[in-house]
Formats: sequence, C-alpha cells, structure tokens
Amino acid sequence: MQELERKKRRALRIAEQRNTALVDLLLAEGLRECHPVDAALPNVRRARAIAHAFDRYPVEVLPDDLLAGRYCTRPLTPDEEATVPAARARLYQETAGLRFGWGVTGRHRVIDFRKLLRVGVRGLLEEVMDRERALDLRRPEYAERRGFYRSCRIVLEGLLRFAARYCRAARQCGADRTADLLARVPGRPPRTFHEALQSAWFVQFATIFDDGSSTGRPDRYLYPFYRRDLEEGGLTPEDALELIAELYLRSNEVYEEWPETIMLGGSDPEGEPVCNELTRLFIEAVETVGLVNPNVGLCYCEETPEDLLLKCVEKISRGLSHPAIFNDRVIRRGLEAAGLASEDACNYINSTCVEITPIGCSNVLVTASHVSPAKVLEVMLNRGRQTVPDERHLPRDAGEDAVQRWQRPLQQGGMRVDLRQLGTFEQFMDAYRRALAVMVRDCVGAAAEYFWRATRYAAAPLVSCLTRDCLERGRDATAGGARSNYCGMNVAGFATAADALCAVREVVYRRRMASLPELAEALRRNFAGAEPLRRWILNRCPRYGNDDPDADALAVDLYSFLCEELARYRNCLGDGFYVGAFSGWGGRVDGRRVSSNVSRGLVTGATPDGRLAGEPLSECIGPAPGSDGAGLTALANSITRMDHSHGLGGISLNCRLSPGSLGTARDRRKVARFIRQLMRQGAFHVQFNVVDSALLREARAHPERHPTLTVRVAGYSAYFSNLGQPLQAQIIARAEHGPQHRGAEGRTEAT
Repeated sequence: MQELERKKRRALRIAEQRNTALVDLLLAEGLRECHPVDAALPNVRRARAIAHAFDRYPVEVLPDDLLAGRYCTRPLTPDEEATVPAARARLYQETAGLRFGWGVTGRHRVIDFRKLLRVGVRGLLEEVMDRERALDLRRPEYAERRGFYRSCRIVLEGLLRFAARYCRAARQCGADRTADLLARVPGRPPRTFHEALQSAWFVQFATIFDDGSSTGRPDRYLYPFYRRDLEEGGLTPEDALELIAELYLRSNEVYEEWPETIMLGGSDPEGEPVCNELTRLFIEAVETVGLVNPNVGLCYCEETPEDLLLKCVEKISRGLSHPAIFNDRVIRRGLEAAGLASEDACNYINSTCVEITPIGCSNVLVTASHVSPAKVLEVMLNRGRQTVPDERHLPRDAGEDAVQRWQRPLQQGGMRVDLRQLGTFEQFMDAYRRALAVMVRDCVGAAAEYFWRATRYAAAPLVSCLTRDCLERGRDATAGGARSNYCGMNVAGFATAADALCAVREVVYRRRMASLPELAEALRRNFAGAEPLRRWILNRCPRYGNDDPDADALAVDLYSFLCEELARYRNCLGDGFYVGAFSGWGGRVDGRRVSSNVSRGLVTGATPDGRLAGEPLSECIGPAPGSDGAGLTALANSITRMDHSHGLGGISLNCRLSPGSLGTARDRRKVARFIRQLMRQGAFHVQFNVVDSALLREARAHPERHPTLTVRVAGYSAYFSNLGQPLQAQIIARAEHGPQHRGAEGRTEAT
C-alpha cells in the first residue's frame, strides 16, 4: 500500500510536469521537413509528421514501471518556448482552422483493440502492404487509396521504431521486465495478460500524436488473456489488480484531468450480459487508485448482477466519483436506429464525458456545436438582439455583411417578433419554435462545414489503421473510411429554458402578473425594479423536475422539437445529427476550469425563470440546481418522460446523495434499486456525488488541504480545488437527496 501511495504522488507530479508542447513542436517540425512531393498529399504529410515525432520525442521509463508510455517531464528550453506559438499556428493552419488544431475529434474515439491484440502492429503493416499491392491501376480511386495506404505504412513503421526506443530506454534504466514486454509488443500479438495490457496502452498513448483514443472496453478485449493466464497459473487476481492500477496511474499521468474513459459491462451482439472477473477488478481499481482518471462507467442492463451493481454503489458511497451508470438498452436502441449493426451498437464508449461513440468503427464528431434555447429566448424577448453579446451566435457589433446575414432571418419571422401580437401561449410557443429552428439551422451549418473541412484536411493515419472499415475501403477515418460518422449537438441550459417557458406561461398567460413586453423589459433590466416578480418566479412558479406533468410537458415539447429539427439534417458523409444534454469542458474563468454551462451562462442575459444575466445555465437533462424540491423520485419521473434513445450526443443526470444516506448495507441496496428502476424507466445515464456540503465549503476556502478531493462535475470528474468558483458554487447548490426504493406501481418512491 505504501508503494502504491508513492506511485500515486508521483503520478500527480508527472501529470503536472508533462511536456505536451513538445509534441506540437515536433509535429510542426515534421511538417516543415516533409519532402515537397509528400507535402502535396495531406495523408502522407501528416503521417510523416507523426513518424518524425515518434523518432524524436524524449522517452522516459522508470525502473519500477509496470507499463511503459508517458509524456516526458523535461521542461522546454527558452528557444523551444519561443517557438511554441508559431508551431501551434502551423498545426492550426494545417487543418484549415479546425477546433483542435491537429486531432479532428479531440480524442473522442476508441481504436479497435481486439484487432491490435489479434495481429499486432506488424500484422497491420503486412495487411496495409498487401492491400497496397493489390490495388487496381485501372480504378479511378487508385491514386487516393495508394496515398492512404502509404500514410498507414509510414506511421506504422514509425510506431515500431517508437516502441523500440522505449524498449532500449527500459533496458538502460534496469526495467528489464518492461523491456522484455516491449521486445515483443506491440509489434507482435501478445501471449499474456501483461503483454496485452502493455500493447494496448502503448498504442493508445501513441495515438495522442495523431487523434487520440480512450481505453474502451478492457473487460472484453483483455479477458481472454486474463482467463488463460489464470488457468495456467501465470497470474492471480491480485497480480491483475496491480497491473490495472498501473494502467490507471498512466491514465492520470497522460490525461491529467481530461476525462479518459473506460466502460464496463453491457451486453454482447446477441443481447447477453457481459460481466466477468475483469469487470469487477476494473471497478475495484477505482478505489485502489482513487484519482480523477480514468472516467469509469458501467453499462447497465437488466441482467447486471446484483453484486456488481452493489460494488458500484459501495464505491460511490465512499465519496468516489466513479463509476457512472449508463443504460445499455436505451443507448443500443439509439445506435441501431442510427443504422449501426448489433455487433457495433453493443460496443460503444462514453467518449470523455457522456457522448456516445461506437468503438473501433467510428468517426463521430461529438459536441459539434452548442444549441442554446435560453439564448434564443433572450434574443426573441429583446427585439431580435442580444442583451449580452455572444459573437458565436449573433454578432451585435459586426460589419454590414454580418448584420444583414442575421437580420434577414430575423425579419422573416425567425428571432425578431412583435411581442404584442403573441396573445396566447400557443402563439408564443409557435414563435419560439421558429426562432429556435433558426439557431438549430445555424449551429448545424457550422458543424457541417467543420465536418466537411475535416474530411479534406484532418487525416488520422494511425487511428485509421485500427478503425473499421478504413483499410478495406482504402480511406482515412475522417474521409468516409469509418462505418459511422454522426454528429452530436449539445443543448446548453436545457432545464433553464424549460423553466423559463413555464415562467412565461404562468406570469404572462395564466396569472396575468405582467404582459409579455413588461416581462421582456424586466429581463432587459436584469430584474432591476422587478425583484418581487423575480422572487415569485423563484419561489412559487412550477418547475421542471418535480414530477409535475404540466411543467414537465414543456420540457418534453422542447426536447422533442430539438430532436425533430436535428433529424432533418445530414452531414457530408450522410450521417445524422443527434441531441445531447450535458456540460462538458467550458474553458477557464479567472484561470480556473469551468464547465460549458458556466461559460455559456456568462454570455446569456437574464431569463424568465428568475436567473440573472451571467449566472450559470442548468448543466444536464435534470432540473436546475435548487429546483428539484420534490426529491429523487420526482426527478426520475420527470426526466424519463422523454425518449433518451435520441440522445447519442450524450445525456447526463447528476444526483447528489448525502453521505449519511449510504451508511448501511440496507441503504446501499435501496440506491441500487433506485438505479434499476431509473434505468427501467428509460434514463440514459446517472452519476452521483456523495460528499458533505461542509467538506465542499471547507475545500473551497482551503484548497491546499484537499488537493485530491474528486467530484463529479458534468459527464466528467475533476479535483474540486481546480474548479472555478462559479462551478464550485453550483456543485454545492445541488440538492442533496436520500436513498430511494421501488414503489408499488413500478415508479420510484422516496423512503
């Protein structure tokens, strides 16, 4: 245990000191040094740059490492520091200004680990060369495919050299066991559990130089090696747990607080549950390591064993932020409706947060854009203009071309409406839907353009080698080689918008407390001079999330409309757009990390639900913080009135339980029953924070005393002390619930 604690402290230090900028420098250097002939071919150009980085990136192995593959920790020299901005600008230009500058999906994918472990990198290289030799010169696609195979060959050869460099470094530092592993893998198929784990992790780490990958479903692709070693006496469960803990440490070192995901359980193509000894060991390792990564999720199905579910609840009850629970039945139904075969629909990952990405066969663009229904209300109630500027949606002080571009749809009945003409709530909702459709169209257009540019300028040669059906089709994953290419469109502030619509209905049309123009004026003034009205809205107005069918109906209407609007569009590779409702990475405010609901709230004016301008929006599919006064039962019944299978963009539900509510085995069984009932009702996902409010306030006041206090933020976990104050305050404000049990009629009831 002391050894593990020492390694944990070291992992945190390495994560803090990791040198990621050097990767950018080497990639940019590789582009500059590329031969002029190769420079004309995007696939080959990028492959040359990646191989260049493989050959020059500093390799670090420590004597007690059980798995090799991490960023180096040496600092940049002053000369290197000076060239970083130019290097990153070069990478940004290389991909025609795409979001991540180099990797198009930003690590939102998982490679085909099963194939890697079956054939090894040398087997992949042989397949690439065979397919290249078999190309038909008479076919019009010959040149394109030959360029693709050439890029694959270059990057795979570079990967083998990278592994050889690690092998030599391990031997030199006395890590002979690790060196022996790297002498075989990832070049050749592994024979043991340890070799398989090393092969998978090393290639996963190497994909960071390309487009990245998460760990995926290790209880599936590693289980045959675990079972064989166990039967032959070469491994014990304790040995396996130690190796899994080492994998978790590498994950924390490499990804730091970026959520790197592992998903466990679920079902196979025939619908049979997947649950084995490795599933339990990977859950156990959550507590063994106790750091922020990896972001572990359990895929729940009706046949999930009770002991496994209770093990998850036990980890949660101890204040750990993992695992989250995902609804396998709902997600599989959504993937199959999106056109995936059963063999792919059962094998998916929550890539980083809760966004769903099919494993080893997809090129999914998650959070391709953010649709903000609350922003639409702001503009609609302010004569078609913003009260708080947000150039990402509607430029306020822009040139004439931009003004005309936005004024045209507004004048055609989009977001600019005459409020005096909306005499009934039905008329108001019709106008709101038209305005919301304008934003959906604009956001889809931006996402579609981004996706099109990715197909032209953002090849991913390494991950394409391990993405079905790229090698068969002779195309890069970003350019139609992958089987699945849909886009997720995230909805910012879903509950804020639903509550705001409810407030408009109550204040203006039912109780006649103010006219629509009067309410709009109060919002423009940020409720200055209208505090009594705001207080009534906050304290008396019905709110989504409390099992109030009348209030929830507006949330269902909003959700259904968004799904229907998105279903009208296709991207350039022919796949669709799907709704999401969660808060992911939102940048930094005052130098500290915030979620997107916080950063987008900063550029959203006051809303009719009583929220003031600049305050955070709601963060998930659940009610806004402080609004769910009726408890978890009501919350569950409200959110499952919607069909979550449409939410391939990722839907999260955050629940906070009081530590005292899980103190006994009986309490934990109640929570397990609540999870089962919630999944039966059709919830996409649920995650828990079990931490005392007093401890959170103490950690906010004295962060140095609680450096590794981990909380579930949105679809990801983070160290509480690293979060911005607005996000800390919102987490503290989440309603604290007790355990539940199943009601007589199948709906959940509070104890």
